[in-house]
Amino acid sequence: MLLKPNHIDVEKSAAKAIACQRRLRAALSPVREALPLSLRFTIDGIGKFSVDDLFMPHKLDNVDDLVQRLEVLLRDVGGAPVVHHTEEGEAYSVGGTEIGRKVEVLIDCLNAMRGHARPVSDRIAARAALGRLP
Repeated sequence: MLLKPNHIDVEKSAAKAIACQRRLRAALSPVREALPLSLRFTIDGIGKFSVDDLFMPHKLDNVDDLVQRLEVLLRDVGGAPVVHHTEEGEAYSVGGTEIGRKVEVLIDCLNAMRGHARPVSDRIAARAALGRLP
């Protein structure tokens, strides 16, 4: 009985990871030309992961590396604007740059994709390990 809810959670996580990958591809367009070539190609590659690749542990490690590189770039371009609110609740931005805001969106997409893909990857690895047991 307990396996069915976990199975549904894994399916939802997989679907969310795929949706996050799609959002990553969309978020890349407005900032692509401002990125260094190596980052462009790396993000392009992650955006083109097949469904199988999306849940491979070594591919997810590439996402970890890319996030670290984008965080360095984010600092280099002046950071992302920070949203504050007036007493009336109106939002306004302070500091950062427009490129920084777009890079932060990429980082958020990658973190969300990785966060949903990891449990699926772990579940696949666990099933494979259990299948090898005598």
